[in-house]
Amino acid sequence: MKRLNIGLIVGLFFMVFTACNGNSEKAMPMTQENMSEYIQHISEAAKSIDMGASMPSKVRQGFKEPLERMGYDFDATVINITKIFANAKLTDFTQITAEMAKINDQIHYAIQQQPELLVKEGFISEGTKDKILTYLHFREMRTETIQALKYVEQCQNINGGICKIRQYVSVLLDSNFVSPHKDFKYKTEFSNLSIYDVFYKVNKTERSRLASAQFVFDKDKLKEAKKEYEEFEQKVKIHQIVSDYYSNRFDVKVKYMEFGKYLVYQNGDKVNANGFIEDWRKPFKLRDGAIEELNNYDPWWIN
Repeated sequence: MKRLNIGLIVGLFFMVFTACNGNSEKAMPMTQENMSEYIQHISEAAKSIDMGASMPSKVRQGFKEPLERMGYDFDATVINITKIFANAKLTDFTQITAEMAKINDQIHYAIQQQPELLVKEGFISEGTKDKILTYLHFREMRTETIQALKYVEQCQNINGGICKIRQYVSVLLDSNFVSPHKDFKYKTEFSNLSIYDVFYKVNKTERSRLASAQFVFDKDKLKEAKKEYEEFEQKVKIHQIVSDYYSNRFDVKVKYMEFGKYLVYQNGDKVNANGFIEDWRKPFKLRDGAIEELNNYDPWWIN
């Protein structure tokens, strides 16, 4: 990877950090100088930490107290740092910002491991704990993926608690989540095919049947069979164009790993999140508790 000019990196990070301050007077301004000083204080504090102490005591001495000695509020700074690194789009880091990113991860890890105890021991507030846990749970989630899952709920509500791909595609189209294609009308002419084919290839069995029908001895029937097959093949080409269009449109908006982990098949089996699109033929639904969980989605870390 081509490394960026260090001076440019420092300048870019300074702009990002200044913009992401959250307008909090208590949070440590994320300048290179402040980060460097904080990292140095953490390094010095680590030398005197009792390795036999409890985890809350270690993180308080190692992360919180050094920052407070600099005159800044720990909770406000943790929230600020989280927003900064969640929104940073740069491809390279200075050594200082790389070290700060590691510290950010360590603080998050501690909160994730013993959230209630850290609140009880005064390491962080209840509000900060909730925000960080929400971030860690949903940080990979796109707002578009959330919306796609809500459309699954809508599909279920009009289909007896189960979502089938044909109904789901209709919901996506009606909501303009994916825009209508000029050849969408051809979809209805494949109603005898698998629901899998709404997004993917036309059923090979139908093609084989029509191809075999050409091998008849009655000339009139042969002519009719050939015409039917040629018409079918033309529709297949249009169908493939339309299918690719919807598949690509959906794929651009939705992360399948995040989308799939909230879904189960009709029998309750987990959806294969790595290849869910390959199993559209199976009726699916939101797993139990998914809606309640998704209602907690509040991407406070997104600028």
